[in-house]
Amino acid sequence: MLLLIVYVSVGFDTSNSFFYYFKIVVIVINAFLLLGTLRDTNYDNDLNERKKYVGLVKVKKKEYFYDNENNSESHIITFDEWRIGEKSFKKEYWNKIIEGDEFYVEQAANSGFLFKLEKENTDFKTRLVFQ
Repeated sequence: MLLLIVYVSVGFDTSNSFFYYFKIVVIVINAFLLLGTLRDTNYDNDLNERKKYVGLVKVKKKEYFYDNENNSESHIITFDEWRIGEKSFKKEYWNKIIEGDEFYVEQAANSGFLFKLEKENTDFKTRLVFQ
């Protein structure tokens, strides 16, 4: 990352042959760093092993938070299965969920990436708010 910052700070000067090679080195190093990040988050394991958690989970608790500093609202659902944990929903869909509702879940085993989150054939994955 430091090399990328140095490269940007010199103004993309490729008039000198040193900076031409420097540009290639920066791109290669950042590509390896990106691959290393993917390995750390276990996405490569999920793609290779294709293991996932599949099952029904119940809504354990609904919570609403208001942050005065950021003037933002959070609508959080806590599920009874620890693998799923807490998910934040848009307000209009959070209101449609009741404690005790069951959801069908498909989630990657290693990274926790959510493939499906359905209730009564309604896809709630698209209603999630990512923080």
